[in-house]
Amino acid sequence: MSRQWLGQPAIAWRGEDGNVCIANAYCPHLGAKLAPESGGTVKNGNLVCPFHGFTYDTTGECVSTPFVEPNPACRLRVFPSEEINGFVFGYFDERGTEPVWRLPVMDEAEWTETLTHVYSVRTHPQETSENVIDLSHLSFLHGFEGVAHSGNVEVDGPCFKTDFRFDGSYNFPLLARIGNELEAEVQIWGLGFLFVDTVSKSLGARTRNWFLATPVDGERVDILVSAKVQALNAGGIKGLNRLPRRLRERIMLPLVMYEFKKNIENDFMIWENKMYREYPLLNEADGDILKFRRYCTQFYPDPDPRLTSASA
Repeated sequence: MSRQWLGQPAIAWRGEDGNVCIANAYCPHLGAKLAPESGGTVKNGNLVCPFHGFTYDTTGECVSTPFVEPNPACRLRVFPSEEINGFVFGYFDERGTEPVWRLPVMDEAEWTETLTHVYSVRTHPQETSENVIDLSHLSFLHGFEGVAHSGNVEVDGPCFKTDFRFDGSYNFPLLARIGNELEAEVQIWGLGFLFVDTVSKSLGARTRNWFLATPVDGERVDILVSAKVQALNAGGIKGLNRLPRRLRERIMLPLVMYEFKKNIENDFMIWENKMYREYPLLNEADGDILKFRRYCTQFYPDPDPRLTSASA
């Protein structure tokens, strides 16, 4: 498959061992695009250029050509990647450095399958994660009541953890309004990985939501949202809580995803039309926005002295 990623075309495929490779989408030989829509193919786990048949393995090495021995310098640029909880993550650094930390792997035992949906939004990845730190907007924009957090904010290197609770309601299609008391634990890793683990006794379920923001270019971000459900042994929707656990989960999962998407979509108009206030005038109801922004600074590279001197 191919996609636009950080302002450049990228391609991803699986090798014979099942591992995913993410690479620049242009052949280093004479520049043909290796994407499937441009004729690129995968054969025996290797990527084949549609122009001259140069073949690349998942390390980026050109392992064969139809004519002569490959030039050892002919290599694809391959990006570090990892498959975690069914998602494929790629790491990009303009200077080519390797990642110095890893994303968490969540235990999936006793959870449902994952539902996903992708949006294209004009925003910045930092804005999407800051959204969950901004507690006051949860009340005003989303209509939640009793929004509060325990005050526990933990920053451990690349990980920002916090928690909050609120009272709201589920307004599922064809169902009566269901009151909801929700407690959420939040993990943020970097600028594009947001994970929320929630417990709702009213729904009778624990839910997990991933919110993954991938920059496409200098303006738009692809936002993948997902949901998993695990039924609780107590509580839940009247009538539904009498059903077998697995059946309850299958019913609740699309309902949870519906509500999750509905709430997220309320933010899009704001994100697409707001400006970034570097020095916002905050009040005590806004949560730990400044602490979060200080945490985010570690993910922006220091100016490269070589680039600075070249532009001077």
